[in-house]
Amino acid sequence: MMNVSDREKPLEDLTEKSLQCKAERRLLLAREPIEKKIERLIQLQKMANEVRQAAGRPVRRVWGVG
Repeated sequence: MMNVSDREKPLEDLTEKSLQCKAERRLLLAREPIEKKIERLIQLQKMANEVRQAAGRPVRRVWGVG
């Protein structure tokens, strides 16, 4: 019969793997050139503006667009 700790082990393994992948991704993103980081920031600003507009809030200026 499985006890509680036996059932929690897969969840712990999944959590550990998820945190490891997150740390690896952060390292990769940190090593990207600044131009790529700016492109990513502009994309996030555009996405945020879409959400703001859908919520009836004023949009904000996006970097490099005007």
